[in-house]
Order: sequence, then structure tokens, then C-alpha cells
Amino acid sequence: MSAPLLAIEDLSIEFTTSRGSALAVSNVSLKVRPGEKLAIVGESGSGKTTTVMAALSLLPQGAKFAGGKILLGGRNVATASNTEIRGLRGRFASIVFQNARAALNPVRGIGDQIIDTILAHTRVSHRTAKA
Repeated sequence: MSAPLLAIEDLSIEFTTSRGSALAVSNVSLKVRPGEKLAIVGESGSGKTTTVMAALSLLPQGAKFAGGKILLGGRNVATASNTEIRGLRGRFASIVFQNARAALNPVRGIGDQIIDTILAHTRVSHRTAKA
């Protein structure tokens, strides 16, 4: 069996609030191997987005790792540099944000925006990305 592209082990995430810390994600574990797809389903506020944002090292200000480990492409997300994380995003994992209108530029075609992402995370030529 191949090594997972994403491995999350006992992940816990806390948010610092004016009233103290609030545990938003508690002891989440999952693995995604090459060729597998994962859909995370749950009620609003159950920690789905926070879990995925942590996996891509995109936690908002005030959020912090409270425990566990995340390996993305074999690299520990908690100790990887910003440059290393940027190299992993798009190559090993991506996210489709809930509000696509806020994430996409309505003035540019969707194809061009996808090509921008491919070019940012791979070493393919513009011609190859467009094909």
C-alpha cells in the first residue's frame, strides 16, 4: 500500500477568543492515498473547513494547533517553511472554497485562473498547462 499524500493524526485546533480558548477541532485523524478522493461532510460549525485549512497551513489569525500532526506530501505542516508549504499546495492538496465568487476573479476566464494555479505549483510550460 502506498504512503498517504495527506495524513492527519489526532489533530486538535483551538481559537483564541476574548473569553479564552475554544476547541474547534478535536482529535481528527484521516489518510488520503494517491488516487483516493475525500469528501468531508458534517453540520455547520463541525470543523470541516478548519481541518482542511490546517492541512494546507491556512489557519486564520487566532487559530493554533493544539495537538496532533499533519503530513502533506510527507512534510510536517507545522514545521515546514512558507516556501515549502507553497510548493505542497496544489501539488498534493487543493481546496475549493465555499464562496467561489470571493476566490475567483469575475473579469478573467476560469480556464486562465486554473492555468495560473498549475503554473504556480508545477514546472510545466504555459503551453502544456493550456493543453
